Parts: sequence; structure tokens; C-alpha cells
Amino acid sequence: MLLSISTICQAKSNDFRGVKSPTVASATSAAQKHVRNFMEGQFNKLERTYAAQIKLISGHEMLKAKYNLAGEEARKAGVIVNRAKLVEAMKKSFGGRPVVPVDAIDAVFNAYVFELLETPVGDYATDPPDPVATPDGKIHFSIEPGDLLFKVGPKKGDFLLFQFRSIAGSWKVVAEYLD
Repeated sequence: MLLSISTICQAKSNDFRGVKSPTVASATSAAQKHVRNFMEGQFNKLERTYAAQIKLISGHEMLKAKYNLAGEEARKAGVIVNRAKLVEAMKKSFGGRPVVPVDAIDAVFNAYVFELLETPVGDYATDPPDPVATPDGKIHFSIEPGDLLFKVGPKKGDFLLFQFRSIAGSWKVVAEYLD
């Protein structure tokens, strides 16, 4: 369900996989802005926080047939999409409205926790909140050195995953799982 999201990074040390905390703080701030813009339906602002190409992980809400972003096989494996195409599909699907009702945005946003996951470089697999069509039933991210993966959602329940990478001095979403 797309309406689940949360605040406050749980980074517990000054050094996370070799990434210093000011960098973690700036990535957390970027993640919070990205999620807030999504909730508010500020899709044009998402163009600033998405990389030019984004991998939508298997099970991603926007991979459903009704959004016409990928064929059935791509929906099972995930697909890389162009930022403009993704943002346009989001605008169309929500009809220019906020994703979360305006009077509930603050409450929903404040209920979310931004947890920085400890991930190895390479394939990172985790259980999804809902079943996905991958062979092992898990969602997979390809983590590169310096990437940070945020799990965003309420303390219990559905969650979102955002993989951020520093590109030209700014944190950008390079892969995500929205359910």
C-alpha cells in the first residue's frame, strides 16, 4: 500500500560502512525530502531526488499493469525506468493530488521511521511486506560502494525501501520498492 511512510534515521554510530555521519545525515535529509514530496504529491520535486534511471524492484506498486511502465516479465524481475517516465506515471496515477490526504500528511510522516539498513556491497535480499514474484520470494537490491538503503515506514506494518547513491554531490534514489 502506498500510504505507509516514517521519520528519523536510526544510524547509531559515527561511521556506517565507512560512510561518515555527516554524509549519513545528508542522505537521511534527502530521504525525508523525497518521501515528503511523494506524500504531498509534489511529483515535479521528485525529479530532483531521483537519478536519471531508477530500478523499480519486483513488487513495486508502479509496476502493476495499470501504470503501463513494464511488461509482465519485467514486473516479476523489476525494471529500470527513466525518471521522467516514472514521475509522469505517478502524476497520472494520482491525478495531481497528494498521495496522503492533506490533513493527514504530518501525522503519517511523523509516524514513519527512516531506518538505515546495514547492507553488504553486492546483492542484498530481504523479505518484502507482501509476496513478490521473484524465484526466492525476496526483493533484491544491487548495492554499490557508498550506497545507502533506507527502510521507511511505521514501526510495524508495510514499508518502503529506497536505495540512495551520491551522484554529482547529491543523494539520488537509484532503486526503490514501494508497495
